[in-house]
Amino acid sequence: MNTSSVSGYTRRKKVVKWFLILMAVLFLCVFLSGTLKTFATAKVYAVLPSYGNLQETLYMTGVLHFPDQDCITVPELSDDTAYIIRKIHAAPGMRIQSGDLLAEAVIADYDNVIRSIENDYMEASKELMLLESGYPNLHISSQEENWIHAYEDYLQAEKNGLYADAELSVAKEKSNTENNSFAPNENKDTPDIKALESAAHDTREALAEAKKRLQKADQMEIDPAVKEYLLQKRDIEARMQASQDKMQKIMLAAEAAHEIRAPHDGVVISADIQEGQICTSGENLFTLNGQSAEPVLLANTEELDRSVAVGTPVEIYGRRGNSINSYISEKTYDSQGAETAVIPVQMSELSDLGSMTTLLWDGVDITAEYKKDDMMLLLPASALRGEDKDYFVYTINETTNLLGQQVYQVKKQPVEVLDMSDNIVAISDDLMMGDTRIAYMEDRGIGEGSEVLVINGER
Repeated sequence: MNTSSVSGYTRRKKVVKWFLILMAVLFLCVFLSGTLKTFATAKVYAVLPSYGNLQETLYMTGVLHFPDQDCITVPELSDDTAYIIRKIHAAPGMRIQSGDLLAEAVIADYDNVIRSIENDYMEASKELMLLESGYPNLHISSQEENWIHAYEDYLQAEKNGLYADAELSVAKEKSNTENNSFAPNENKDTPDIKALESAAHDTREALAEAKKRLQKADQMEIDPAVKEYLLQKRDIEARMQASQDKMQKIMLAAEAAHEIRAPHDGVVISADIQEGQICTSGENLFTLNGQSAEPVLLANTEELDRSVAVGTPVEIYGRRGNSINSYISEKTYDSQGAETAVIPVQMSELSDLGSMTTLLWDGVDITAEYKKDDMMLLLPASALRGEDKDYFVYTINETTNLLGQQVYQVKKQPVEVLDMSDNIVAISDDLMMGDTRIAYMEDRGIGEGSEVLVINGER
């Protein structure tokens, strides 16, 4: 083999060797550049805007309320008597059955009260005996009896007229105040006032008629002494009857106070007394649920960002993972003027929600699904950038580099926000141009022109 042939072979071998080295270096550079790019480039998910109805979960707290309530009160007593609560057996939230013992009480200073009534009665009885002994041979004729009856009818008619005129005056004053406080009302004569005016007119006519009968009875020749006797006897007998009525009322009240029992099955809503407390006529002792209506939950909706409509379905969450479904039956206002949703429930469902005490005082969690009627362009809330009115999104633009690789870059796109919830945002439909993809859920910060890696396609 000649020298020139060997030299050519050697040169070709070196060229191939350096070519292979160059290709390895290029491959290593490409590999390292891809690896570095993978570590250094932000990874994002892509989402396509879509039309739909904006939905949001609203959270409320519902407190148990019984629309129909029964109050157990102190019966009507005289001004100088009262109940003393000795022992209380029931508390708010307690389930009760008809006849259950709720409390025990006594009439304050019962023995002295009875003794005082007895003394009043006996004193009047003595006066009547002395009066009658002063007229041993007195015989009351029918004319004299007619006169005392006419006199009593006249006094009663006077009393009826007094109350009727007073009630009418109060109603008119109240009506004038209301009409002056709010919008003028052309017809100020409400049905109640007309009824009171009619009643007052009737009492005036009855008084006039009673006066005529008394004047007619006065025309008869009646001995003034007999009149005086009849009037005194009438007053004494009235005092005796009043004492008798008072004693009967006190005895009945004492009997009722001894054991205050539940009138029917139900729930104790409130106990407005304490042991040792003194309670007077009409004062409330216990409030129970009535039997004519099922309970409801009252949920304050004043602070909600959305307005929930009547008929909106709700889910009520109880203890041990229990839940029941219901709906908003009406909208009303509480005692503070706050808008409130009324949600009906069944007595049989309350045990799944929690204890009565918790339901009455703390309430339960309620969710309602809000759904907007209008169809709008929707995006995940995390895809929205900016604040106030300067909102934008990052659109994903695809290009090819010198090595033929696909490169993704993001570009700012201003958007108009129409509405938003916790997870979804509704924007104007300017982005509905072909398959415009929006970047979101990036693993590091991105900005205008940032190169990104789109992973797992759309999410």
